[in-house]
Amino acid sequence: MNPDAKQIGVLQNVAVAVGILALTALLAWLFNRSISRYVQHRGIDDPKPLTKIRMIQRLLRVAIVLTGFGFAFYALEIDALRRFAIGLFASAGLVGIALGFAAQTTAANLISGVMIAFVQPLRLGDRVMVEEDMGIVEDIGLFYTTIQTWDNRRVIIPNQVLSKNVIRNYTVTDPAMPAEIVLDVAYGTDMQWLRSMLLEETAAHPLTLNTPPPTVQVTKLDAHTFTVRLVAWTADYSQSWDVMVALRERVVQRMAEVGSAAKVGAIRG
Repeated sequence: MNPDAKQIGVLQNVAVAVGILALTALLAWLFNRSISRYVQHRGIDDPKPLTKIRMIQRLLRVAIVLTGFGFAFYALEIDALRRFAIGLFASAGLVGIALGFAAQTTAANLISGVMIAFVQPLRLGDRVMVEEDMGIVEDIGLFYTTIQTWDNRRVIIPNQVLSKNVIRNYTVTDPAMPAEIVLDVAYGTDMQWLRSMLLEETAAHPLTLNTPPPTVQVTKLDAHTFTVRLVAWTADYSQSWDVMVALRERVVQRMAEVGSAAKVGAIRG
């Protein structure tokens, strides 16, 4: 074959491959944009379908990209690429084994990510606790899941690790959460007054729910004090925290108003 003709053929193959990659990038962008606009147009904000849609979106986008690269490699003659790969790793058996293990882990993370998206032990927007970290599920990717903690940190967890851990999900079925206050009260304190005061302050807070109704219970008797627990229900975890700290403050104020008539050694929550 004429060297010039061969060079032209190579350049043509490269041009075709570049064109295929450019078309692939365009198709991936258009697909991603279409799905995002569909979600926005339909107003889909329910975590259950949204989590599945996002996972399908990522899988199909990866499929588009891999297909595009496959055609591009085909245009560049895969045999040549195969010889290059064999020549590069033929003398690196340990590297090949390491790459094999890496691919295994990657595949496991991918499969775990798909299972999480469809089985849904957690969903986008759920409040969860994984080991010692509590936060909101911000993203469920193909390989990693991101949790945003209360102090605005991001905890990145491989999907394979997540699928093997115990997950506490506070919102998967019912997001309602109790706000709990525990008081150590001295004997001689008017229990009827204390109960009425706690229920009155609970009812006055705008974030507490009527159902289930709040409860005040004596849960423990010690030598010098007895323990009283107030439980008031709220719509979700963040509201339970707000209610708990607000009620603590109100209890302190009410105790100060009556002075020695009510003796509380400690307020816990």
